[in-house]
Amino acid sequence: MSLVVDDATSPGLPVDTGRKRGHEGGGIVDVRELSSIKKIKPIESADAHESSAKKVKQTETSSSWSARPSDGDVRIVDESSQVKGIRTGHVLLLDPADAGNTYVNGKFSSRISSLLQENSLAPLFGYDFFLVSGDAEVPIDAVKTEVGKLIMEVLMDGSQQHRDVAGRLLRRLMYGNDDVGRGSSVVVARNVSCIESEALSDVRYGDPVGIAAKALATKFSTMFPGKEKYPCVVEDINYVLKNIGHDRRGDLVAVSTMAMMVLMRGGYLHLKRTDVSMWFKKSNCYRTLASDAGIYEATESVLCDSGLCSLQRRWSIQKEEKVTRNTDGIVLYLKAGPHGEGVGDCPFGQYARIVLEEKEVPYELKPCTLYNKPQWLIEDHDGSMPALRHGDQSYVESEVVAQYIDYFFSEASLSTYEMKDIRAAKDASNAIFPALARYLTHLPDGNEDDAKLRSNLEKALQRLEDYLSHRNVSGPYLVGDGEQYSLVDASLTPKLYHMWIGINEFKNISPKHMARMFPRVYRYIKTLLARPSFLKTRPKQATVIWGWTIARS
Repeated sequence: MSLVVDDATSPGLPVDTGRKRGHEGGGIVDVRELSSIKKIKPIESADAHESSAKKVKQTETSSSWSARPSDGDVRIVDESSQVKGIRTGHVLLLDPADAGNTYVNGKFSSRISSLLQENSLAPLFGYDFFLVSGDAEVPIDAVKTEVGKLIMEVLMDGSQQHRDVAGRLLRRLMYGNDDVGRGSSVVVARNVSCIESEALSDVRYGDPVGIAAKALATKFSTMFPGKEKYPCVVEDINYVLKNIGHDRRGDLVAVSTMAMMVLMRGGYLHLKRTDVSMWFKKSNCYRTLASDAGIYEATESVLCDSGLCSLQRRWSIQKEEKVTRNTDGIVLYLKAGPHGEGVGDCPFGQYARIVLEEKEVPYELKPCTLYNKPQWLIEDHDGSMPALRHGDQSYVESEVVAQYIDYFFSEASLSTYEMKDIRAAKDASNAIFPALARYLTHLPDGNEDDAKLRSNLEKALQRLEDYLSHRNVSGPYLVGDGEQYSLVDASLTPKLYHMWIGINEFKNISPKHMARMFPRVYRYIKTLLARPSFLKTRPKQATVIWGWTIARS
């Protein structure tokens, strides 16, 4: 039998709302897809992270299966420490005392508990599964699937935000408790994994697109804020520090393997086994090292010897071997619009389209919802979009897609400037969209926290205003002499269009007000929005408002 509840009697889940890039170089969903998450005070010491994570691993005498109820015992209902999935009907039990307890229709199930124990999958929460026919012959994959479905449901339910389920789950994965340093322990025996990590890190179980994993990746970024912090498996820390320098130990947050499995699916990189170009370019804490050609080349050489060459190195080899790239059969998969019709509002998808238009490369559009993505996209890339398919090649993440198109097609490159100039332009503008997303999704409008988020956005815009004011160049664009529209400009174009619409629609800030505060930024935006590539790919204003309305709800 299966744990699956009849869909005909269950209300539908929310549709896919787009992509992210608080991590869009480390994340793969629109930040608007996730409810804003309450921040907690970060822990400053990386050694403290490492110590806490090791404590969970090294506990051998206790486990989540000790002191279980008896078979058939009725669960005590406590509304304050449980969350019910509206579609599945299952209940997530949040009290640490319930961790490892598995119930079926309100009665303790020794069958499912034994099944989990046999497979070395200690639950970090308690579960009460809703089953019409009881728990006879439940396969372990069915349990994983329902756990994945339930956690995804709960994390997508805005009415449960105050429960901080994402924070509880991430802390239990990392440290074995809900509140580091203050008890509430959920101890997992050494060498035992947990069903939550198995369910959320695998495309087969309950959450095919990885929404829950991306929610936890977003939570990680709020628990350890700033450009410097990056997760690293405890056992890999010395290896990683050997390659990036021991003086950067404070940049690494020690996590358990269980946590890393989920964070990797959420967009973070496994620093011991990652593509070197992603290592240096996408994790901001290594940005300064990327400018040191000696370190970069040495590390790349070591990793290439292990078969882990960067995309740029592979593409360069292909060019040297005269591997041609014709423009036949290029397909771009991206977020669909309202009701699954037409192209949606995703600024990262539009960035990819702008580059295709600038390079005059013909392509086919395939708008997708959460439920009609092709199987190869789910299996190979966890359903991440935008995704480019070109013959036997496929790439996800807008920056990678843009670089691929720019590298192989037409002579007029959009990235001809020196790296130091590109980096300066990115540093001046990268903070704008994350600040905008946090501001637009914050409710209620107009309170003290809202004012702080507006101030953060204004600081990000002022940084770009200052950058523009100090440039003595002839052209209107951001990189080098400003004469050429670059990938940096193409990436910013749709994001600034969203800002143009969003702050006026939801925060009552007019373009005229922006023109007074940031006159150079205002002129720059007007220049970007006049380009033919933008006008041809521009989503309707109503579609942009639709996307942010969903995010705000």
